[in-house]
Amino acid sequence: MPKIIGIAGMPAAGKTTVAKALNKDGIKLIHLGDFIWEYLKRKHIRRNQETGNMTSLYFWAEYRDIPIAEWAYEQIKKTKYKSYIVDGIRTLEEVLFFKSKFKNNFKLISIVASPATRKSREKKRKRFSKVNFEMRDKEELTIGVGDVIASSDYYIDGNKTKKEVVLQANQIFRKIAWGKSL
Repeated sequence: MPKIIGIAGMPAAGKTTVAKALNKDGIKLIHLGDFIWEYLKRKHIRRNQETGNMTSLYFWAEYRDIPIAEWAYEQIKKTKYKSYIVDGIRTLEEVLFFKSKFKNNFKLISIVASPATRKSREKKRKRFSKVNFEMRDKEELTIGVGDVIASSDYYIDGNKTKKEVVLQANQIFRKIAWGKSL
């Protein structure tokens, strides 16, 4: 059975940095947000941050994100990798879904960074205004990202430099994949 490593965290905490760092040969990266982009494309809805956020909230309100987790599970079943990185886990329902399918082969890593660090990153990316950043944080906490973070197996300090975050991610990966101590 493959190893499944879930990645969670608040916006701009460093999830993508960690997912990219762990995306090595023999490992498949599955970004849960791709489900939303594919859905919008199928429905011929213009794809942008606003329609993505609205669609994501719709799936959470209507289905508690289970269709997104099921989509990721189907992606895993279609391929034969030893390990998978599932980036963007946002709800406890998704965590429970993956644990039910993969038992102890599913581990969750959360990247934790202060609001000040995350705001600074978002400002550099020019993705959100201060108001939009705060609204997105509230949305993420409403759907349960805080509970997901609290239930994680491993934590990465996202306030560190990119190099330090990558080092932490690789140490945790070795622990998960090969049982080597940190």
